[in-house]
Amino acid sequence: MLLWLVLFAISCGKTNDTQLVVSAALPVFSVDSLEIVIPELPTDSILAFETQKIIAPYDLVQTKDEKFWVSADRLEHQIILFDQLGSYLAETGRKGKGPGEFEGATILHIGWDNDLYVLDSRLQRITQYELSENQLNMVSSFSPSSSSELSTYYREIYVTEWGNFGVICTLIDYKTGEEEYSLVELDEEFKVKKRLLTMPGNEKMSLDRWNHVNHLAGKKTFWDLNGEWFYHVSSHNTVINKYNVRTGKSTSLSHLLFEDRRLTEEIRLELLDVAYNMTERSDKIHEAFVDVEVLPLFQDFMVYENHYYLVIYNPSGSESTELIRVNEISGKIEFADIPLSLWKVKAGKQMIYGTVTSGEDAQIRVIKFTD
Repeated sequence: MLLWLVLFAISCGKTNDTQLVVSAALPVFSVDSLEIVIPELPTDSILAFETQKIIAPYDLVQTKDEKFWVSADRLEHQIILFDQLGSYLAETGRKGKGPGEFEGATILHIGWDNDLYVLDSRLQRITQYELSENQLNMVSSFSPSSSSELSTYYREIYVTEWGNFGVICTLIDYKTGEEEYSLVELDEEFKVKKRLLTMPGNEKMSLDRWNHVNHLAGKKTFWDLNGEWFYHVSSHNTVINKYNVRTGKSTSLSHLLFEDRRLTEEIRLELLDVAYNMTERSDKIHEAFVDVEVLPLFQDFMVYENHYYLVIYNPSGSESTELIRVNEISGKIEFADIPLSLWKVKAGKQMIYGTVTSGEDAQIRVIKFTD
């Protein structure tokens, strides 16, 4: 057993700068039996927002003081403000490239100053807002990318008491779509000061010489920042990597293991069907699945205080969200099966929240767990 753990540590890519912490007896799980073998994380209630004013909610965040929620509408190109009970308060924005206008799907972040920061992923522009019960007041706008950085894209920003940070994606090879992510330190105008660490980019399916999309069963990297710690994890293993933005300390840890999820012919056909609906280049998509043998374990990841959440990869598209919550300090593992297909899941105090994109109506939901 000891030899096996040593081999496991080596396979997880331990470096001289990173300490890998592995429990002496890691539990091993199968995705198909989680509901049976892991204690339930019981749901206390599910809060539904007023969504008459929003067509396609894309992201959702809560303010630090817990007074407001903010969502982005990716079709109306608006930012919507809600009170703590999900009632509509105000909105701002429209389609365009001018001040207070948006072009692409937006990524939302509440800074430690309790202001809202909106990252327009298409314009690569960051807009700062102060929030009140009646309106969203624009404070500043930043366009940190330069023409010399055409292969680099901002994917996330964080405004912390230790400075500004972000995740950028760099395209390494145009012919294959190969990319990498980097955690970077940013200046006051969100321009890159220093790269702090690199992470693998998402595995791609090549449709033609210049067009590549994320592989439906390929390896992906997920991340989150909580307090002074930046976390990142692969979709295909359970090692959680941590980087302290204040001290520069790195560590890796694991509290559980999963058996490989074999790709059955039935699931392969389901994934191919989804891929065909995404594009007409069916011959290339078929080639992308020829050598796939295992499925991802996870499709999302988030952290709040001493807990991290791993959302189980759902290849069939069923109307549910399965997740595991792990207490980073005690190692306690809990399982929840939520009857909603959630998108862009985030975690808060005894809750998770996100948007529901399936069905007739777009929805926003907050799932509260029993204390």
